[in-house]
Amino acid sequence: AEKRMSTIYFPEKIIWMGPEFLIESFAGLNPGCDRPALTLLIDFSKRGEVLNWKIVRSLVNSKIAMSYEEADSCLSRETHEWNQQISVINSIAKKLKDKRIKNGALDLLRREMEIKIAETERIDVTISEALKSREAVAEFMILHNHLMAQFCHEFRIPAIYRSQVEPQNFDGFER
Repeated sequence: AEKRMSTIYFPEKIIWMGPEFLIESFAGLNPGCDRPALTLLIDFSKRGEVLNWKIVRSLVNSKIAMSYEEADSCLSRETHEWNQQISVINSIAKKLKDKRIKNGALDLLRREMEIKIAETERIDVTISEALKSREAVAEFMILHNHLMAQFCHEFRIPAIYRSQVEPQNFDGFER
């Protein structure tokens, strides 16, 4: 983990950030397995505004593993057992994004390339669909990073901050 900041996913293999056994046995959110964690709890208003938040020690027990495609499928099927939960998450994420855009953020979410290599060495490259669930996860990651940076700043905790220079050329963008 000291040499890599994240797990790297190649089409034909995975290079784990840390020892695979530790990640699979103790760090992965496998359904039905208790995992100790630090959890960021956030209370939202009906308009999607952050009312308050706190960091707590927790025990996470995932109920299901779901792909982005499966989550989007749940959104389109009102009778699906996870529809209500995923719909609420999606609704809050949309409000968070709308507020960020209104405050000047650029919408840089792009579709991802998916590369599959068959044993016959055939390579298939496809462009993934724009999925609501992928966008929702991105919005909550942005919010999480923002709140954690705020926490580190308030409590003078040293942290690595990533910043970006303001774009110099706005051709093709609306200000």
